[in-house]
Amino acid sequence: MVQFLGIFLLALGSLWMAALLGLALGMAPLPLMITLTVGYALSAIIITVIGAPIRDRLLRRLGICLNCDSRIGRITHRYGVVGLGLLAPVLTGAPLATVVGLTLSIPPRRLIVWMTAGAALWSAVLMIGALLGFAPPIH
Repeated sequence: MVQFLGIFLLALGSLWMAALLGLALGMAPLPLMITLTVGYALSAIIITVIGAPIRDRLLRRLGICLNCDSRIGRITHRYGVVGLGLLAPVLTGAPLATVVGLTLSIPPRRLIVWMTAGAALWSAVLMIGALLGFAPPIH
C-alpha cells in the first residue's frame, strides 16, 4: 500500500519516473497503470481548479482576451488540447502542460479530459511494454 501511495505522489509530477519506479519495484501492471493515471490526472485537476480562476481574474483585470475571434484561438481550441494532452506525459508532465493549456485559454473541462486521456494512453503503453519484456536499463 505504501508503494502505491509513493507512486501516486510521484505521478503527480512525472508519469515516466513513477512508472519506471513502479516497474522497478515489481508492482503489478494493471494496478500500477491505474495509480499512474489517477495521480497524473489529479495533478492536472488541481492545477486547473486553482489556475483557471486566477487566469480569468488576471485577464479581466488587464482587459486582455487571448484568443478572442483569432485564428490561433480557433486552432488551439479545436486541436491544441488534444495534442497537448497526448504529448504532455512524454514532453513536459502534467503541471507544466496544464499551465500551458490554461495560458492558451483552453476550457478547463477539455483540458482535464485530454490530460487524463494522455495519462491513460502512456500508462497503458508503458505497461504493455513492460509485459512484453521491454525494461528500462537500471544502472
